[in-house]
Amino acid sequence: MADRFGGKWLFGGSVLLSSVVALLTPAAARIHIVLLIILRVLSGLGEGFMMPAIYALLARWSAPYYRSVAVSVIFVGIDVGIIVGMWDRSSV
Repeated sequence: MADRFGGKWLFGGSVLLSSVVALLTPAAARIHIVLLIILRVLSGLGEGFMMPAIYALLARWSAPYYRSVAVSVIFVGIDVGIIVGMWDRSSV
């Protein structure tokens, strides 16, 4: 899909869908559990398209000689961001 529609459109649409679902989640939790489950499924579908879109963007936008370095830095950065984001600062 990223090759057909373009990686930036697929990635942007995925981010938009996940963002809208995240904004609607508290209201859906108050309304009905089934609505919350539907929103979580939509969020998963939106986020499922992000990683292939990132690969398509990297394949198109990075120089062939530095492509492996760019992919490594970006995906290690994702893991480091998760670790730093979940760091418990009260134990320091």
